[in-house]
Amino acid sequence: MKKLFLFFILSALTLSISSCSDDDSNPTDNNNNTGGIVSFNVDGIQKNFDKIIIEEMPTTTDGEKELIITAYQNDNPSETIIFPLIEGKIGTNNHSGTWQYKSNGQTYTQFNEHTITSIFQINDTENLKGSFSGSLGYSVYNTGTGNYDLFTVNITNGNIDINR
Repeated sequence: MKKLFLFFILSALTLSISSCSDDDSNPTDNNNNTGGIVSFNVDGIQKNFDKIIIEEMPTTTDGEKELIITAYQNDNPSETIIFPLIEGKIGTNNHSGTWQYKSNGQTYTQFNEHTITSIFQINDTENLKGSFSGSLGYSVYNTGTGNYDLFTVNITNGNIDINR
């Protein structure tokens, strides 16, 4: 019985050591990585996000396919810009949902007058090219005043040049 117990303990230890692997919190290790750049200014500070992930959502009942684009710098996946758009549509504001900019643990989104205006010149299965600008924000309830404090970022000179 002691031998069986000892064998069980050694087996469990061996499995626990060999089954552990390095966890990579970097969300880029999937097959949806693509090339290109998303560049823009945030409150006057230039951002060049060269790591691009395109997630294809299921086709809608209208036959449209939504794409979720996530872009960030290779060395800083905690600062991202995320925007959805309908594949194949060009022109102004063809995004299908809310833009987000995540930085320093905060998520700035579109609401009320804080929105992003975008123009896509190319939107096909090989390339996405366009421009964008606007403002995004988030609010926090201030218990001292009983009101919400609004924090915003201004996004200007946004350019999208992605190879799919």
